[in-house]
Amino acid sequence: MRKILTSLILAGTLGVVGCGIKPENFVEGRVLSEYGNISRIEESSGALFGNESVKLGNPNYGLRVETPQGIYTIEVDVDDMSGSSGSHTAYNLAATIEIGTKIRFPLRLKRRISGEELFNSDRLGIVDPDDIEIIH
Repeated sequence: MRKILTSLILAGTLGVVGCGIKPENFVEGRVLSEYGNISRIEESSGALFGNESVKLGNPNYGLRVETPQGIYTIEVDVDDMSGSSGSHTAYNLAATIEIGTKIRFPLRLKRRISGEELFNSDRLGIVDPDDIEIIH
């Protein structure tokens, strides 16, 4: 009985530790363009008395990437909640990536039991910033 209980506790611990999200099926490509308003400031029209006015917008950041499989449009998850954990954010990627930068990104996330496709058949998808690698 004691061996069975120990085995069950060990199996449960391994199950909890091993339930992380792991990106897989990586593809490499070159950035064709960047889009978004990652600075969180947008110009607004209708300023009074000729002064410039601004409004805060919802931040977003995206990339168009040319790969051997075709062009992918990547929305970078600004909330940083959809994949791996790490030090990359949409903000530091936007500051580092330029047109022509070579990157590597996953097409799929592997969860404990099943996988999740990150892109649809049109090659449009959302990727966590920690899962985008800059290739030097």
